[in-house]
Amino acid sequence: MGFSRRVLGQDQEPVKILETAIERLQIGIAMNLAMEYGSRLRLDGPNEAMLLANCVLSYATVMSPIGEEAQNFAKSHSELVGTEALELEELAAPSRAFSYLYAAMTLLLAIRTKDPYSELASQLGDRATELALEIPSTYDICGSGDAVKCIRAINAFSVEYKKQLTTLPS
Repeated sequence: MGFSRRVLGQDQEPVKILETAIERLQIGIAMNLAMEYGSRLRLDGPNEAMLLANCVLSYATVMSPIGEEAQNFAKSHSELVGTEALELEELAAPSRAFSYLYAAMTLLLAIRTKDPYSELASQLGDRATELALEIPSTYDICGSGDAVKCIRAINAFSVEYKKQLTTLPS
């Protein structure tokens, strides 16, 4: 019985659930932003829309863009990346997802560093403030201070968010 529960994901440890939710949110946000940029901006095709989405997501989360092509894009289009990052708060779906992503990353950093006020968490908070994006508390997310309950709520949100993006009409 224990093995089947683990295979089905019912007994995953909170850190694994949080890591999976973060990944799911990052993918969902990148997809959402790429669709937004592809329809609104004059870019050279869907690849550039995805590169811009990667760079804006990376900027917002204080990380380097993933891949050499994205890193080059970030350097050569730094003004566009910065401008689009500052406009994230105006995009309802990704801004809400960013709030959950920030909360998840902050929780994960606190768990890993055993310091809720680590330098990385501080940098993430500063970036969220710069972009006028909210980092909700556990009470905002799940109505309690229970981190495990909050992690489950973040995970549930990430599943629904990504599911909404994959069921959008083409």
